[in-house]
Amino acid sequence: TTTLGTYFITYSITDQFSFNTTKQREVVVMDTTKPSIVTNAGTAGITHQVGTPYMDPITVLDNYWKGITPVRTGVINPSIPGSYSLIYNAVDGSGNIAPTYYVTVVVKDLVPPTIKLVGENPLTVDVYTTFNDPGVQTSDNYYPNVTTVRTGLPSMSVLGTYTVTYTATDGAGNTSSVTRLVKVVDRMAPEIELLGNNPFELCRFKAYTEPGVKLKDNYYPDSLLQSLLTIDLSKVDVTRPGYYFAIYSVTDPSGNKATAVQRLINVIENGPCATGIKELSSNSNLSIYPNPNTGLFTIANKTNSNITAVQVMDVVGRTVYTKATQSNEVNVDLTTMNKGLYMVIIKDANGNEFSSKVIVE
Repeated sequence: TTTLGTYFITYSITDQFSFNTTKQREVVVMDTTKPSIVTNAGTAGITHQVGTPYMDPITVLDNYWKGITPVRTGVINPSIPGSYSLIYNAVDGSGNIAPTYYVTVVVKDLVPPTIKLVGENPLTVDVYTTFNDPGVQTSDNYYPNVTTVRTGLPSMSVLGTYTVTYTATDGAGNTSSVTRLVKVVDRMAPEIELLGNNPFELCRFKAYTEPGVKLKDNYYPDSLLQSLLTIDLSKVDVTRPGYYFAIYSVTDPSGNKATAVQRLINVIENGPCATGIKELSSNSNLSIYPNPNTGLFTIANKTNSNITAVQVMDVVGRTVYTKATQSNEVNVDLTTMNKGLYMVIIKDANGNEFSSKVIVE
């Protein structure tokens, strides 16, 4: 029953007297089932890529016969987009006719266009400049013209990293996209403009009062940069007449470092800065010991004149210690101060003022 054909079945019977009778039955094995037609995709609607050969993606299913070739009615031009109606018929080896199968083939472009960035990615541009987009290159396998849309333009007045998206669309609606990172940066260093006098005259033993500076930058405000300003006064010594430099430097939040600027400070003691302060000498009645010290030292007066006031200043003239007293011996504690050179001003009961340098180690 698995092979078509005509078969004979013989029946034979013999009785007890040995009489025999024989009969035959003719059996015809045949196929009466109609084949069926389906598309390879399983649907009656097919989308086909324009410009490629159309190979009839049709399969004929049958319960017995194999390799049945369908017959197509209708014409399709795979080089021209459009909708085509095709009819397929099939007959198996037993003469069974398949139900007519109707197929709609839509020939169209299924391949998205290609899109490629022109220029750098990431692209670095300066803040407050014009964004000159290098653009993209596009092409398509079928359509000569491709539409490109750009979204996500950078804000040229705000530092940051922006994503610019380019989308290409061909005539069939196929799309491709590509993105570019745009970094809006500040690459210009700030400028330092000194306010006040330069050179700056400073009376000896007087604290240095900063006249200030003006900070100019293409992006960051003066108020922000002032908090980042550093003034180096490490070489300034208000206890000794001479020329010194205050050094100004600033680096903006983008890492741009300004050219350092110097202010000349002239420490003077004559003319309008003349004082009655005398420097202690080795034969003075006043003495300071130990010197150098670790921050603890004693001021002693060998005479009966009491010490009435002690003032200690650092090298830039800031008063860091004061003490009023009525004694010929005074203990001073600078252990909370930084190590370095200090100037001690001593006033006695007769109104005399004396100065001496003290080194804290």
